[in-house]
Amino acid sequence: MTLRQLYYFQVLSQMKHYTKAAEILFISQPSLSYTIAELEKEFPTPLFEKSGKKVSLSPCGKIFLEYVNQALESLELGKNAVQQYVNSQNNTINIGYLHTIPSPLIDNILDTFHKEQDCHQLSFHYTISNNNSEILKALLTEKINFAFCLEISDGIRGVPLFHQDLYIIVSKDHHLAQKTEIQLDEIQMEPFVKIGNAFTINAALDQVFQLYHTTPNTVFDAGNIGVAITYILRGSCFTLAPILPTMDFTKLSALTIKGHTLSRPVYIAWKDDCMLTDAEERFREFIFSHFSVKAT
Repeated sequence: MTLRQLYYFQVLSQMKHYTKAAEILFISQPSLSYTIAELEKEFPTPLFEKSGKKVSLSPCGKIFLEYVNQALESLELGKNAVQQYVNSQNNTINIGYLHTIPSPLIDNILDTFHKEQDCHQLSFHYTISNNNSEILKALLTEKINFAFCLEISDGIRGVPLFHQDLYIIVSKDHHLAQKTEIQLDEIQMEPFVKIGNAFTINAALDQVFQLYHTTPNTVFDAGNIGVAITYILRGSCFTLAPILPTMDFTKLSALTIKGHTLSRPVYIAWKDDCMLTDAEERFREFIFSHFSVKAT
């Protein structure tokens, strides 16, 4: 039984389809089939129940998956612990952040820390993601030490550092595009492109609409901001989002709602029970003192 077999087994159990799992693993479907077949030789019963290229875990497969998940997670923690030790020797702090949080804000915080602490030998390594849950997972597995994120979860501690402004985004062809400020009733019936996994954005807009006992006229649920922008460029719709460097404002307009400030909190977070190096402790204390905040 090899680590490769266990990893392939885990991915196939998630995808439930040989071709899709092989694509994620960047291997051929026959290679995946062979690896799983070799793994199943070590068991008295199949781990999967097959129907063409589609599969589902057998009762024994479900039992085995729990132990595989635990084993692979434990190995990932061990790998990251070694990396953390190396980083502590090299005075490296691993930082993660979402691409929807403007990097100049983060750079300013880190630059200020460098100057105030005189940390010439200290360096930062960045992990960037478009998914808040992935950033939190990186914290929990200690792949990163600190994260600039939009939400925190069990096992994670954090402090809100600032609020990121949100805007009504429309295409230049939209009938509201020439305005910079609008009344809420001007978009009440306008088609709205929701960003499904952007919980903090949706909560901010819902809160404003609830004041008027109504809800947005949602016509499409986009998976991320990029998809939402593509959709509104093709139709007379609007979305709610922060202003990002990747947005082309020769084709887009950003509006505010009169009488309402739409924003969402940005946290800096870390794993609750993680052992921090001296440099990491200094960085966390800097955050507390510089922003006059306490951990939640």
